[in-house]
Amino acid sequence: MIRYLFYITLFVFVFTSCEKEVIPEEDATTIITGRSVNYTLQIILADNYTKATNTVINAEIKLSSVNGIITQYTDSTGRANFTNLASGIISVSVKYEGYTSVEMQVNLQQTNEDSFYDSNNVRNVSTMLKLFPVIGSNTAIIKGKIFADLNLANDTGLTFSIYKHRYEFVPFKVEYFVNVLTDQFYDDNFSGDGEILNISYSGFNISGNSDNQGNFEITVPASLNGLNYYLRFSDFEYDQTIMGNYPNTLEQRKIFYSDSVFVNVMSGSNEIVDIFYYY
Repeated sequence: MIRYLFYITLFVFVFTSCEKEVIPEEDATTIITGRSVNYTLQIILADNYTKATNTVINAEIKLSSVNGIITQYTDSTGRANFTNLASGIISVSVKYEGYTSVEMQVNLQQTNEDSFYDSNNVRNVSTMLKLFPVIGSNTAIIKGKIFADLNLANDTGLTFSIYKHRYEFVPFKVEYFVNVLTDQFYDDNFSGDGEILNISYSGFNISGNSDNQGNFEITVPASLNGLNYYLRFSDFEYDQTIMGNYPNTLEQRKIFYSDSVFVNVMSGSNEIVDIFYYY
């Protein structure tokens, strides 16, 4: 009986001692081999490509990884350098006054065959990131006027079969939405490993209202190479004036809508876009 209990105790001890904390593959490689990653984030201004004046100093870079949360500030070359990181996916946030803030995820894993560890078991990874102005003369302006055929009674017939619409400006506030096309932010953003997996800029998704005379003016972030936006206006309902028994008129409720408009802007540009509603 004693011998039987001894074997049970020995089995439990051996089984228990074999249980270990599971380390993710990438982290395990770093810990076991002593390999690490040096990561450099290069910040450039999309509205100014002149090297002499495109230096982004003291942009706040906050990096989150298995190493913890590390905060650095860009130096005189516009770079922030992080050393002795574990290979894997990191989260990065960027803040710089007067420009778009950024939240992104970056891949530090060895996905590129050309990347390698040096004799010190260090692999260098870099990412280039553009920031866009949200204030100042290097932003762009999208403006225009909103029209709709609110009064059919003042439309004219040029001939029996040809009809000419007279559009009126919309005499009340209409809500608009401006959205940037995000696929523009993934081109040529890294060298070697360091690919941006996903990215979110602040300051690009804008909403507001036209005035009571159909005018709108929107300031948007811009780039020297141009940025693409979609501009959309909300539907509205209106009691449209129509002809009754001449010369009397009637009012008839109509739902008005407009198409989304594609707009390309460049730093310092003014783009005039008039919006025409249908029913």
